[in-house]
Amino acid sequence: MNNVLRASLVAVTLLGGACSSDPAARAPIPSPRVNSASTAARLESRWCVPVSRDEAIAQVMKLSAEVAPSDTARAKLVAWPELHRQQHDSTGPLHNSSFTDETQFWLVEVQGSVVPEFARGGRYSWGVFDVDAHTGHIPGTNAGKGSSAPYWDSLPDHSTDCKSKT
Repeated sequence: MNNVLRASLVAVTLLGGACSSDPAARAPIPSPRVNSASTAARLESRWCVPVSRDEAIAQVMKLSAEVAPSDTARAKLVAWPELHRQQHDSTGPLHNSSFTDETQFWLVEVQGSVVPEFARGGRYSWGVFDVDAHTGHIPGTNAGKGSSAPYWDSLPDHSTDCKSKT
């Protein structure tokens, strides 16, 4: 990754997350429907989170200035230390002082033609959007060339640790 892109990623992250010209697109998903039986069932263990895989992917795919409708997406549920360690090893530090060892994210990897706002029009073949698994907020974005994020395959997907559909 070139130094300009790395500096942009660090600057965006230190300023509180990735940017978008459409503020509504990066806004958190409305509060989970905790009164519904399905949400209550999803919250039965540490890895049963209020924001589902489908909701996280939908939150990212509506970033029309950054993600094309023809792009494909997949997601993994990870904890902050796993995300931090893998992203730091490949692209430099991602930091937010409010993250703890308990912070959980849906990593949504988009493949196709990703144009993160921090890249000033630069196109990348993949982007990974960090979606807070409790709020739907997107505090970080990472993008690069090649077929996939270099750390993607080494990350676990803890959604399999929840007995309910996540």
